[in-house]
Amino acid sequence: MLSPTELDSRYEVSVEEYERKMRIEGAIALEIARSMILPVVSSELGRLVSSLRDSEGVGLEHGRKGLRAAAEKLGVGLDLLEQRCDALEGVLKGGANGEAVGVASASLREIVDSIEYIVDDSKWPLPKYREMLFIY
Repeated sequence: MLSPTELDSRYEVSVEEYERKMRIEGAIALEIARSMILPVVSSELGRLVSSLRDSEGVGLEHGRKGLRAAAEKLGVGLDLLEQRCDALEGVLKGGANGEAVGVASASLREIVDSIEYIVDDSKWPLPKYREMLFIY
């Protein structure tokens, strides 16, 4: 049986290990978002805007509304992605506890998951959920 001092010591070591792992996971999530997701979303938004501009230039009556709606959704997603990356970075730099890192990481993941459905499958740099569900 452990003494109260030994029990406290093991608890402190476990908490420190948890905090360290959460900071590592948060840093990796931030790196993936900034180096893989953000560039793809920016590129996809540029492609949609260019298509919209081209469709207006040739006087298309149909399709522009859909292009505009897709570009707006992606633009909102890109703004939120950048905000949540900044928030996670602030939490990591501020030395926050593992719970705060987990909350900021989950918030970032939420927007990445929603953007995943908008970006062209061939451009998305990671496996999508539906692809992972059917890997045998």
